[in-house]
This record gives sequence, structure tokens and C-alpha cells, in this order.
Amino acid sequence: MQKGNLVLGPIYVGEAEAAQALQDISGLETCLKAQILVRWHGVPIGWVHLPVRNGRITAERLKRAITDRLSWDILRQGLVNTVAAGKAGLPPAAMLDVKPVRPSKLPKVSVAVCTRDRPDDLALCLSAILKLKGPVAEVVIIDNASKTGAVKELVEKTAARSDLPFEVRYVREDRPGLDWARNRAILESRSEIIAFTDDDVVVDPNWALAIAEAFAGDPDLSAVTGLVVPYELETDAQIMFELNGGFSRGFERKRLHFPDAEHMPWYDFGTGKLGTGANMAFRRSVFAEIGVFDPALDVGTPTNGAGDLEMFFRVLFNGKALAYEPSAMVWHRHRRDFATLKRQIGDNGSVFAMIARSVSQSPDSFGRFLRLGRSWAWTGIFRPAIRGMVAPRTLPAELYGAHLRGALRGPSSYFRSKKLAQQIALRSGASPVQAAPVAAGSSAGDADRRPAGECAVRTIDLADYNGLPDIAAYNWAKAYVTYAGVLLGPVDIVNHYHAVSPVRLAEKIVQDLNGKMLCLHADDGAEPQRHGAHWSEAYAAVADRIGRPARRRAATAPARDAGGAEALSADQSVSIVIGTFDRPDDLRACLKSLLAQETPREVEIIVADNHPASGITALVTSEFPTVRRVEEPRQGVAYARNAGIVASRGDIIVTIDDDVEVPAGWLERLIAPFARRDVLGVTGNVLPYELKTESQQKFEAYGNGGLVRGFYRFEVDRAWFDSFGLNSVQTWNLGGTANSAYRAEVFADPDVGLMEESLGPGMPSGVGEDIYLFYRILKAGGTILYEPTAYLWHKHRRTMDALRRQIWGYSKGFTSYQLTTLFRDRDFRALLNLFVYLPKFRLGQVWRWVRGDRSYPMKLIALEWYGNFAGYPALWKSLRRVKKMGRSGPYRRPVAHVPAPAEAGVVMQPAE
Repeated sequence: MQKGNLVLGPIYVGEAEAAQALQDISGLETCLKAQILVRWHGVPIGWVHLPVRNGRITAERLKRAITDRLSWDILRQGLVNTVAAGKAGLPPAAMLDVKPVRPSKLPKVSVAVCTRDRPDDLALCLSAILKLKGPVAEVVIIDNASKTGAVKELVEKTAARSDLPFEVRYVREDRPGLDWARNRAILESRSEIIAFTDDDVVVDPNWALAIAEAFAGDPDLSAVTGLVVPYELETDAQIMFELNGGFSRGFERKRLHFPDAEHMPWYDFGTGKLGTGANMAFRRSVFAEIGVFDPALDVGTPTNGAGDLEMFFRVLFNGKALAYEPSAMVWHRHRRDFATLKRQIGDNGSVFAMIARSVSQSPDSFGRFLRLGRSWAWTGIFRPAIRGMVAPRTLPAELYGAHLRGALRGPSSYFRSKKLAQQIALRSGASPVQAAPVAAGSSAGDADRRPAGECAVRTIDLADYNGLPDIAAYNWAKAYVTYAGVLLGPVDIVNHYHAVSPVRLAEKIVQDLNGKMLCLHADDGAEPQRHGAHWSEAYAAVADRIGRPARRRAATAPARDAGGAEALSADQSVSIVIGTFDRPDDLRACLKSLLAQETPREVEIIVADNHPASGITALVTSEFPTVRRVEEPRQGVAYARNAGIVASRGDIIVTIDDDVEVPAGWLERLIAPFARRDVLGVTGNVLPYELKTESQQKFEAYGNGGLVRGFYRFEVDRAWFDSFGLNSVQTWNLGGTANSAYRAEVFADPDVGLMEESLGPGMPSGVGEDIYLFYRILKAGGTILYEPTAYLWHKHRRTMDALRRQIWGYSKGFTSYQLTTLFRDRDFRALLNLFVYLPKFRLGQVWRWVRGDRSYPMKLIALEWYGNFAGYPALWKSLRRVKKMGRSGPYRRPVAHVPAPAEAGVVMQPAE
């Protein structure tokens, strides 16, 4: 590249592959700085900026700059590559050697270049296009009313070459205007994908390949834009253009999709942030659905721009998906002199012509475009101008003035241009492709014919990774990510009734779980206190790996202990207690999942029938000869569980609900912490079995996330109990008896005892029997450990009426729990919580709703408030009922273990 002697520059623009050996860059004597685009295994990840010293940039300085500024970007790319390749769990050094995953089947791509009287620029552009990799089927050059035959001569000479990797064709379009030319390219091209670039662009060799991979990996995509970086920064005008924002939109993938236009926020109407017409591609089918480019917009018309931005908007507003893919990269040759730069900045006002066009087509969008226009005017024109009055300007005042004049003429220029386009159409025929736009907000395809909002719940094992190919019947998915038996956390991804590719899902997993992803290779990866050491190890691996080729090393992840916890001795027996009240289908599924557990120990399953008169539960348990049934006619889940506990014979007593199912390995993970003698109770994670209905999704969003209590192990004890000062002990954050285990002697301890029978479902008080048990254990000096890897699946209520009853019970139960700690334990902190903190919290909910946060409905807020008040008489009724029916117990710890399988119980599948 040529270099001059300028005030702002020149700036050398180059690139470096950081996964290979770095080289010195010399010959920069006339350059002030260097701007180096850095790739990792071919993927562009960011810039480094360096001052030029002694006419060169040494490889060592370049490596230090990459290490300092792009280490996390390299780590993130390495994590995505390993997850997508099914190699999660590699140590950082090996992870950094994994290359990006490529789709096996790619669509054909037609490359379209629209040009007018710029044969020299086109020659450079064509020379780069001929080096393209990937499934390029043809290159179509649209000569838009050139005044000479130079363009035709160049293209035909190129097309006549015998060594071309694909067909090159020349097409003449006499109607002047860039969008006329683009529409002609749509007509003339033949491939499924049409990729547009400009004649002042040098495409990256991987440009078409990256575009094809983006479409192949996401069948929902209708459009793709890509990264546009400066080809050179040799003149002040070129550097000023970059300082004004340039064309680059960053190095992170973006994806936008609004199936309903009413839910498209006003700030996303500004599609300039998504890319530019110098680098864009479309599925051919989208033009038949939403129409072609508006010939009243863009270069060659009075508007002189925004045809690309208006098409991006139309794609999104019509319910289609658009992605920004930085790997689809081109190098743009910015205007070299100040006069053309000033004209180009003035043409940026064409975005207001795009607003005029869009509002005229969709009047309902006026309010959102008004907000967008105000925002653009302030951030792009007035604020920089005001700043320039009180501080030294970055750019000349003339550029701000040009921008303002362009904005003021933008709306009127569209209507002038529209008349001219209509006259051209009358003289020479209509636009070559006719298509009626889809009604705003509609979305062609299966999404309109399927129930809106259904959510798939899936488990993703990173050791057997293949994306989410089976969720095309759902609008979105909640995927729980596991590795080596460890539950890492959830990932929510909107798929709009399409499968999700391994690469796209890998990016989401890394984005949401990046801290844990760096720790998979270590047995202590689930421990938050060790994460700092693993991050340090990862950054050290990056610093070592940058600038040198890969070494030969193991390509498989090291073996890892599932969860990192020591197993409980096999001589410790277990009793599993399930309280149930006439839910035969749920109970049957629960028992089947329990009997599939593998364990080396003796286990008994006890079903506590809380409505024996119906005979329903007895019919279910008769299908499972090894399952014991005990009867408890006194209604209430605490009565039922206590009956099961009193009848149990195990060293460890596990409680679950009848509406859960347990995965393989659940039991051993849940009871493993009892290898520690100080642990008296263990709770596990409770995940949603399905999220198909509105009520199930709302419950999962309730509180801190339904019944989930996080994905990191933690433990609490008497010190934690005492740490709350004047606040109530927040035992509701520890989990619940839907998934918990206890040492049997806990229930024989007079300081703890059996579950409080005036609390819990089945009683007027609602809930609270489990969190009050936690309270008593901690008060007595015990330790409770939360083990997130011991997760099970809970079937949330499927109807809104059932959800309201559940929330009503929770709200009453909270008050009842506080009152129980007050009256039975003399814990006067309950008064502050009931009369100060709880009202303050409820008023905060109302205030957020008034301010516009409608994520939680006012009807449910009112229901909770009413339930809190109803908790006072509800507890009194519950206590009277218990007094009438009597209390259970006491529990006497059996001397012997569970009897042998032939005598009484069930021994689950033996562990190998």
C-alpha cells in the first residue's frame, strides 16, 4: 500500500493470523501507526493499534498487543470451536488448537457487483472475487448505465479466461440507480443465495464461504450482512471517515428476528448498525415475499443512499431473520479526498429518506420512527456539534454541517425520487422483479400455524454434542447444559420453529456460561473459588499459544470425576418417601424413573398415600411390587411425609414429590455429601420438565426462577443462620422437599423433629413445611448443603387457574412460616419482615409495574398481596385442624439397616 506524509496518518492497515507464527512488518517508514486485523484460525476477532517504531512493527510487539487486547476474544473463539466440535473439556492449551466447525452441505452463491464507469476499481474488485473459496456458482456484473464501454470490455475479457473457477457474466442495466441495478441482479442470478458487494471493495477469500455457512447453519435466515473494514488509511479523508464511524459493525455475531412487527422496538428500526450494502446477501425467496429494492432509494437518485438499510428494515419488519456475520469480511476503499468525503457524509442524511419511505408504506410505524429520528438527530448531528463548540473537534465542522443539510433534505428527496422512478418505469418498463410485500408483522412458514410461545426443555451433554436438531415444533428452548454428570446451567435460545445449529448453540452456551466452560477440564471446576485459578491458566495458555503453530497434543478431554464429590459409603441405606394425593399418572412416571436408578446400596421406596379412601394410589403401587405404601388419611403433605418418615428404615431419608422424574445418577449425587458427618441435610436442583403452557413459563419466571436455586454448590450452617441480623433467615433460597435428603437421626432430634404439620400443601396455611424444617436444622447447629448436580425434573402446573392456586398457597405460606418462627421459636424478626420488609417489597412490585415493567402481571401481584394477608387466619385454621386431628410421631431411629431385598424393599439397578 502507498503511504504519504499526512497529519492524521498515514496508518498502515494489515492483518495477522495469531494462531500461526507472527512476522515482523517492515517498510513502514512513512506511517505513523499500524492497524492490524487479527484472526484466530481464520476468524477475524479484532483490531490492535500500534505506533510505528523505526519503520516497522516487530513480531514480539505485535504478540504483546494481541495478548493484552484480544486474549478473551481468542479464548471465546476457542471455546466456541471446542463446543461446536464436540470436544468440550479440553485443557486450555489443547482447546486453542481446535479449528472452527464447517457445515458439510452449503448452498450455491451468486455474487453480484453493481458498477458504473469505474473500471479501475472494478478490476481490483474482480481480481479478489476470482480468488474466492466456497460454493460460488457465478459472478454477475451489472453495468448500471455506464457512459463508456470500459466496464463491458473488462468483464468480457475476464469472462473469456479459461482458468476461471466459476462463470463471470456481464449484464447491462440502462435505468440509472443502484437499486435498479440490484433488482436486475436478482433477475439475472440463478443461485439460492445472492451476495452483493460494491466495485470499490476487495473481498476476503473466505467471504462467500462465510456467507454460505451462515445460511446453511441457520435455515431461518433471510439475510446476512458482514464486516466491512478499511482497505487503506492513507489520506486524511479516509481516516476521518473511520473516525466518523466507518462501515465496521464489530467482531461479534448478531442476529435479529421479530416474528411480530408490533414487538420490534424503535431502536432496531435503525438498521445501519447491522451493516451496509457493500456486504450483504439474501435468500432468493425473500424477494418474492417482501418485494425487491426500492428504485427510488440509493446512489444515482435524489436520495443518494439508504436502499440497503430500507431492505434490512423490510426484512425484519416482515418477520424475517437477519444476521450480522463478521467472518463474511470485505475490505472497503474509502473516499480519498475531502470533497468526496463531505459529499458522502451529507448523503448519510438519506436515512431520513428511508424513514419517509417506510412510514408511507407502514403508517403504524410512525411513532417508533419518530423516536428513531429524534435519536439520530441528537446523537449523530446536534450532540457532536454542541460538543465541538465547547471542546476541540475530532472532525471538521464542515462535516457536521453536511450531515445536517443531508438530514433536512432527506424526507423530501424520497418523494422527488419516487416520482422520477415512476417516470423511468413508465418509459422503460417496471422493475424487473415484481413481488407484493408481505403484510407487516406476518411471518411466512410454519410459525403462523403453530401455537405461539411454546418452549422446548432439553438437556445438552457436551460430551455428546449435536446442537438442537429436534426443536422445530417450538418457538424457543431452554437447554440445560451438562458435562461429566455436572449440571452447568441453563441456556435460553429463541429458534422460531427451526432447528439450532451446533455452532449457533455453541456461541450461546459460551456467552451464557463462559466462566464454567473454562473449568471443565478440572475436577474442581464446579467450585467458584477455583475459577480464578482456571482463568489464570487459560490466559497463560493464550499468551503461550499466540504467534506459534499448534503442537501435537491429545485431542480428547481428560477424565473427570462427576461432580467432584466423594461417594457415600455403600453400607449407608436410603429410604425415599413420596407423598401423594390421587395423581396416578404422575406417580407412575415418578416410580418408573426411580426404579431405573443405579446404586450400590440398599434402598426402599415408600409411597405415603394421603387419600387412601379413593383406592387410586393403591392401584398404582400394585404395579410395583417392591414399593411400599403407607396410609395417611389426615390431609396435608406434612402428614403424608411424616407417615413415610416414621415407617422408614434407612440411614438417609430422601423426600421427593409425586410430580417429578429423576435422571440417571440423581440419587448418588444427592446423598454423596453425607460422606461428611457435619452435613445433616442436602437439597438438589429442581428443573422444569416442560415449558409448553403460559402457566408453566410464568412459574419458571416466578421469584428467582421457579424452583431452581442456582448451579453452584453452596452450604449454610448456624453462622449463616445468625448472619441475617434483623432480617428473617432466608431458608426459601435453599430449595425444597421436592428434592431433598436428611440423616434419619435429624427427625429423632427433639430440637428438630418431624415436619410441622400445620404448614404445607393440603393445609389452609399453603406451604412452608420444608423451609421451616431447614430453619430448625440450622437453628440446631446443623449444616445443609445445596448440590446442583443432583437435579430432577418437575412438572409445573399446566393451567393458569392451577398456577394462581399455587401462588396463592405460596403467599399464604410465607406469612404462616414467619408467624410459626415467631410463636414457636420466639424469633421476633418475623414482625419486621411481615410489617416492614414485605410491604416494602410489594410496593416495589407495584411501582415497577406503574413505571412500565409488565413482566409480572398486576393480577398476580394483587393475588400475592391478598395471599399474604390471608396467611394470618389460614395459620390459625391450620393449627386448629392439627389440634383436632393430632400430631404424628414420634420418629424412633431404627437400630438395623434396611432389610435384605428378599425381605422388604427394593434394590434398584446395581451400579457397575
